[in-house]
Amino acid sequence: ADTQWLQGVWLDDNTESPVFKIKGDSIYYASQINAPLKYDLKNDTLTIYGVETVHYPLERCQEQALQSGRRHGIFAQVG
Repeated sequence: ADTQWLQGVWLDDNTESPVFKIKGDSIYYASQINAPLKYDLKNDTLTIYGVETVHYPLERCQEQALQSGRRHGIFAQVG
């Protein structure tokens, strides 16, 4: 899948705090441990490969907006 549009910093839509950054084929969480994790986007599911593989089904998946259920919230992309 073309993931070029995912590149950049993503914010929590409610708090406007950085949640993660996507650069190349890696995702970086906004935490003290800023280690790159591989990710994949297929069939409206964001999969992140770390110590554990985590799947986030996306209710909304479009340029500048990702929504992953109530538990994970809505993320907005920064320019």
